[in-house]
Amino acid sequence: MVIIDGILTANGENVGNWAGAGSGGSIFIICGTFDGGTNGMLRANGGSTDQSNGGAGGGGRIAVWYNVPSERYAGIADGSNMRHVIITDSYVRFTGTLSVTNGLGYVNMPPDGATPGSLVFLTVKRLGSLMHLR
Repeated sequence: MVIIDGILTANGENVGNWAGAGSGGSIFIICGTFDGGTNGMLRANGGSTDQSNGGAGGGGRIAVWYNVPSERYAGIADGSNMRHVIITDSYVRFTGTLSVTNGLGYVNMPPDGATPGSLVFLTVKRLGSLMHLR
């Protein structure tokens, strides 16, 4: 069980004039159950510049795999066994803050500038759980 009751960050570095800011990093959690209240925060934000001439950093990645049997890890990671996999961008048991935003800078708008990152909650529906769908 993982409970997030504080701040876990992988933010990119902020920089000054004429420099490119750092991209957000990665947070990857594999656990049986995942939980966290309003004090919990996961952040993988891109860094910002002073906005004079520098480029912003893109948002990072947050992935939480919960209740995934260990024998499925490799098949999910390489995409060869996605059977009964459920992927969402939120999870009801985590009521904290999630952020993968891009930083701010002189060059910021897509397609040339920084873009937000990605956020994934992934689980595998058990076969017994699928019986009611038939």
